[in-house]
Parts: sequence; C-alpha cells; structure tokens
Amino acid sequence: MISRSLAFRFLVGVLILCLVEGAMASAADKKKSSKQSKDSGKPTYIFFPPAPSDPRVQFLTSYSTDADLKGGPGKFERFLVGKEPSKKTILKPNGIAMRDGRIFVCDTSGRCLVIIDLNRKKMDIVIPERDGLLRSPISLALDAEGNQYVADSARGQVVIYDQQGKYLGAIGQRDEMRPVGLLIDQTHIFVSDFKNNCLRVYDKTSRKPAFEIPNERSGTNRLPAPTSLGVDTRGQIYVSQATLGQVQVFEKSGKFVRTVARMGDRPGELARPKGVAVDREGILYVVDAASQVVQMFNAEGQVLMDFGDAKSGEGALDLPAGIAIDYDNVGLFQKYAAPGFAVEYVVLVTSQMGGRKVSVYGFGKKK
Repeated sequence: MISRSLAFRFLVGVLILCLVEGAMASAADKKKSSKQSKDSGKPTYIFFPPAPSDPRVQFLTSYSTDADLKGGPGKFERFLVGKEPSKKTILKPNGIAMRDGRIFVCDTSGRCLVIIDLNRKKMDIVIPERDGLLRSPISLALDAEGNQYVADSARGQVVIYDQQGKYLGAIGQRDEMRPVGLLIDQTHIFVSDFKNNCLRVYDKTSRKPAFEIPNERSGTNRLPAPTSLGVDTRGQIYVSQATLGQVQVFEKSGKFVRTVARMGDRPGELARPKGVAVDREGILYVVDAASQVVQMFNAEGQVLMDFGDAKSGEGALDLPAGIAIDYDNVGLFQKYAAPGFAVEYVVLVTSQMGGRKVSVYGFGKKK
C-alpha cells in the first residue's frame, strides 16, 4: 500500500514535470512567434529578393531530424514510459533528390542515405551492408523505375539499389574514378569523374561504358574538376567546376555549348560552385559554397538574383552543397507559403553545417 508521504511526493513530482512541460511549450511558442510581427501578430515570411522588389522565392521550411516531421514524446511521457524519443539526425548532407513525397539525401558523414517521407512523417536512415556498403555517398539520382543510383567518391563507384534498398550492382571498377556528380536519362548514365577530369557516360541497360566527355565532338579536350551535374528540358548537360568558378554546358553527344559565370565573389561570379539544377524555363540554379547562396541565371547566362544569404535568418544556408528542383510535390509545401503567394515549384538545398540541413524554397509569384 502506498504511503501518504510517497503519494504526495509522486503528485508533487508530476506537478513539477507538468510545469516544466508548460514552460518548454511556452518557450517553443515564443520561439515560433519570433517569426511574427510584434505589431500585427501575423507571420513574417522570408522572401527573395527582399521588399520592395517583387518576391520570387520564399523560404518554406527545413528538416534536420525526425523531430522536424512530428513532435516526439515530452518529458512527462518519458517519465511514465521510461524511454527517450527517437531522434534520427542528418549529419553532413550532400546530394538530394525528391520523388513521390519522399526526399532522398546522401549523408557523407553517416555513410548512409536519409529518406524523409513527408506523407508518413518519418525519417529513415538507410545503411546498406555487404556489397552495397557506402563509404562516402556524394550524390544520387533516381531513374523512372525508382531505382536509386549513388555516386560514392571513396568507393570509386556508382552503387545501385532498387526501390526497397536492395543492392542491384555497381558501375565502374573500384577506385578507377572519383564519381561526384550523377545524372540519368532514359538511355544513359552520366557520371562526373573528378579524378580523371571527364564525364563518363554509360549505357543504362548494360551499364557498360558508352563514351566520355570531352570527346572529338566537344571542341575542347579540357574539363578540369567536374563536380555536380544538371540537365535542361532540351537535354543539355550542365557541369559545375569547383576550381574554375564556372559551369560548362554540353549537348548530350559531348559538343560544347557555352560557359556560364566565372571565378569571383560578385553577382554573376562563383567562387566554389557545387550543386546545379535547371527549371523548365531554362533558369539555372548554382550553389556557391563560398558565398553560401544559390545564384540564378537565365538561359543566356545572365545572373537574375540569389537567395539563402546569411542575413535572411531562418532562410539562410550554411555551407550549401546539393540542390534539386521538384514540380510534382508542391502540394506538400503550399501550406507554408504566404497568403497570396502561389508556389510553382520547390527548390531543395542541402547545408552541411548549421541547424537546417535540408532547406525548402518555393519559386512563385503573388496572385
């Protein structure tokens, strides 16, 4: 039989825990309200470019742990059940892709893939074993069947998994290349080889080498330090070059088209370009890890604007790396958009430092 003294101490403990929970909730509410105007109490949305210019890009949300997807048990619940909540964390993200409500992230420090399932509100940490073991996953791409291709720079291969994460095989001999960027279309797999300064092109069906870029059609025999890859609606391939501060554009055959940007720290210049992506209108997005922004260029290579600078608060990037554009999952993010701001597509950017490892921005305009 429980003594009155023990029962009293238990009730006092419960009361203290409830007060702690209430204080924590209040602090969380205050932190959340820091995004609100003190005068109107309405949310303050982060836009690029800032007012008075017309907004084109809005910071929507970010993800770093599974707690960002749904709330875990509080202290009182842990007191009752005696368990800590699950806290899956993205450590050092690089490449990123999205398909069917799921965000796929290469985590180089975790030597794993992180899958953020927005429909299930769950984060899965996938650590392949045996032949599928990852050592330094840098970038990834998904084919039409949902298979996952991962460029592993330390392993020196592109590792392939099916939709369930089952190992299917690898492209290239171990250590013959240093794959960094990855791109897949219906017939070919394009891999940027940082070690040998070229793009390796493989037949998608046989996974055997088809040709390399540069080649006799390129008009150049130089492609130093190729890193990330992007593609536009015409099939032109964009290759960022980390040491030259530029992006080179090629036709799929390897014919050189043009160069975008040059080394520098002014608008339209790049100091350390990484991830690249192209929208349906031909706007090129380039991640610059040095200035820590994403710059946008039109189809003629002229700079339009940038976003993610350190002054933008929650919308800031911190050592950004990978980027992806998605049109098919806009509905999952529209709830974060400002009233009257219609999101046309979302831009996902990884940051290797800070508390916002995957930032989601919406490109759109006011209605």
